[in-house]
Amino acid sequence: MIKKAVIKVSLLIILGVISSIFIYYKVGKSDITSDEKRFKVEYESLNNQKDASGNTYLSLDIDKNNNFVYATFDEIKEIITKGDGVIYFGHPENPWCRLIVPVLIEAMENTDLDEIYYFDADDIRDIKELDANGKINILKEGTTEYYELVDLLKDYLPSYQGLNDEAIKRIYFPTVIFVKDGQIVASDSSILNEKENPYTPLSDEEQRLFVNKMIENINNIVDSVCDDECNSSN
Repeated sequence: MIKKAVIKVSLLIILGVISSIFIYYKVGKSDITSDEKRFKVEYESLNNQKDASGNTYLSLDIDKNNNFVYATFDEIKEIITKGDGVIYFGHPENPWCRLIVPVLIEAMENTDLDEIYYFDADDIRDIKELDANGKINILKEGTTEYYELVDLLKDYLPSYQGLNDEAIKRIYFPTVIFVKDGQIVASDSSILNEKENPYTPLSDEEQRLFVNKMIENINNIVDSVCDDECNSSN
């Protein structure tokens, strides 16, 4: 009888531990940060809306636990100069960004990356154009912070289109920067160049190719080697 009682108590303890782990896991997974909620709302609020040109934005369904972190200028600068991480420069109204967000999320889910730092530089960027005489006109001046970011990233940014001056750089959306120990390992502002129309969804093949490219870049900066799950989209 004593032996049976001991076994019964042991089983109850084991079941209790398993239940605790299950509850802890579920609670942890259900926690949503303010940044995750904000990111989801900002991008999903434009679902099926039209832009200024009359094009309909792609509809996005972003998981509540999306692991995007809104970073300040100082935090972005800290990562670029001496930190680690993936930085996504984007804007919800940019149709190309709406294509790349699901790519980033899927790539993150298939690697050991815990979060992606998000920085919307739309309000701080400059706007320039070339007039009929070949003179560059500044329609909107960028902020000091923006020009500092451009200077930090100048070797990885494309030239400002339409100005006929390769020395003038710009942060276009989307731009994704991969940083390890304060060194930029990879930068991608052209991952969607092969896509002609940003208002149409990626095909399964396009999604697979772009996700794999992101996974490759992420794995170059994460410390631990991913398992077979990292290759699930191959």
